[in-house]
Amino acid sequence: MKSKLVFILLSIIFSYPSFARETQDCKVPLLGESYLNAANPAYLQLNNYKYLNQKLPPKLRYLDNYKIIASAQFSESQFINAIQNKGKVIDVDLRAEYHGFNDGIPFSYIALPYDNVNFGKSQDTILKDEHQILYNDLANDKYIKFYRNNLKHVPDMNSPTMCLTSNIKSESDLVAKYNQEYYRITATDHLAMSPDNVDRLLALYDERLKSNPSQWVYLHCQGGAGRTTTATAILIMLKQKSTQSLMPFDELIKYVEQVSNYKLVPSCNASDKSYRCQAKWQRYQMLQQVYNFVQQRKGQESYTSSTSRN
Repeated sequence: MKSKLVFILLSIIFSYPSFARETQDCKVPLLGESYLNAANPAYLQLNNYKYLNQKLPPKLRYLDNYKIIASAQFSESQFINAIQNKGKVIDVDLRAEYHGFNDGIPFSYIALPYDNVNFGKSQDTILKDEHQILYNDLANDKYIKFYRNNLKHVPDMNSPTMCLTSNIKSESDLVAKYNQEYYRITATDHLAMSPDNVDRLLALYDERLKSNPSQWVYLHCQGGAGRTTTATAILIMLKQKSTQSLMPFDELIKYVEQVSNYKLVPSCNASDKSYRCQAKWQRYQMLQQVYNFVQQRKGQESYTSSTSRN
C-alpha cells in the first residue's frame, strides 16, 4: 500500500511542473490583428504536453541510410536525447505557426479551425513577427496561461489550462544553446508546400547536404506527420537522384509511408471538396510535380523557376 501511495505522489509531481502556479496575474495572451491573416483568434497552447514526460519525442524515427531524424515537436530534453551520438545536427523546423519554448516546454499559437495563422505570409515576415511576439509581447507578462492540450476545437471554460512563469526562448536560440544548427522552412499545416518552401529545402540540400552525405538533419513539424513526411520524401528524392538510384514515384512514396507510418496517398476521393481532403490531394500532386522536377533538374535549378515556366 505504501509503495502505491509513493507511486501516485510521484505521478502527480512529474505530471505538473514545479514552476506551474495559479495567480491572478496569469492570463492567456491573444495575438493582435497585425499578426493574423484572418478574423479568427489565435490560441496559445502547449504542444504535445501529454508526451512531455517521455524521454524521446513522439513519432520519432531514424532513417539511417539517408541521415534523417524525424518526429513531432520535441521538448528541450527530448531534442537532446534524440540527437545523442549523431554529432552536429541541422534542426529543420517546418512550422509556419508562431512557436517557441517556455522553460524547455514547446508552445505555439494556433488559429482554428485549420491552424493557418500565417497562411500566405512570407518567411521573412513570419520570423520578424515571431521574434517580436516571443521576446517583446510575451516577455512583458510574468505569468502566462497556456491551453494544456493541442487544440482541435475552440476552447471553453472546461478546457484545461496551465499557468507558467514566463521564460521564453525561440527554437533557434534553444538549438544554438547546444551548439546545433537551425534551419527554418515556414510550411503551413495540412497544405502542400509552397514553391518557396520547396526551394528552401533544395537550398539546404545543395549547400549543406549534397557534398556531405554523412550530415544528419532533424525534420519536424508539430505532429510529425504531414509536413515532416512530405519533407522526408523530397529529401529522399534528392539523395537518390544524386546516387542515380531514384525509385519510381509510387515505389518511393510507398517506402516513405512505411518508414514514417503516415499516408501520403489521400484516402479520400478527389471529388470530396472538403478543406482537409482537397489539401491532401494538393500535397500529393505537389509531390508528383517535385518528383518530375528532381528527375530533370540540372545543377542548382530552383523549383520556382520551373513552375513559372509551366
